[in-house]
Amino acid sequence: MSNKHLADKRIQLLVVCAAILAVLILLQKYGKLHLPKLSTSSNATSTTSVDRRAMTTQQSILTPPVQGTPQSEQEAYFNLIQNNAKSTESLSLSKNCTPTPLVSKLKLNKVFTIKNTDSVDHTIIFNTEHMFTIAAGGSKQINANFGHNDGIYGYGCDSSSGAVGMVLVEP
Repeated sequence: MSNKHLADKRIQLLVVCAAILAVLILLQKYGKLHLPKLSTSSNATSTTSVDRRAMTTQQSILTPPVQGTPQSEQEAYFNLIQNNAKSTESLSLSKNCTPTPLVSKLKLNKVFTIKNTDSVDHTIIFNTEHMFTIAAGGSKQINANFGHNDGIYGYGCDSSSGAVGMVLVEP
């Protein structure tokens, strides 16, 4: 397979993953996602308050609560995001898609800049409608309207298996 063909396949896979993630986030947000109960065996894991306490702050930020999480834990997560969000007009990506800041605070429909300080191109994925490739050493201006309303939005980068950063969009 050629490098271009592999790159095309990776992009297709990222689009599919982003679409699935976007649907799950929307379903969770509007209470339409009903996840099966987890096994109670000793091998089963879930993101409970006990697990969350053992996580680093970064892990906690990048791991939103699942559907059915008690309201108090959802509020604690929202407070964690608010407390770590940095008001900014730009987001910087460095090596391995590491964002600065980890949590950006933006106004709904406000234009902001994503800067790629790495030596390779990176593709940021909020959902299937909001994917942006930023050239190495380049930047791109983006409108903060990922879900057409305010809220917390995670984004992936290149072939990440989950969110690498979060955006808190405020009205």
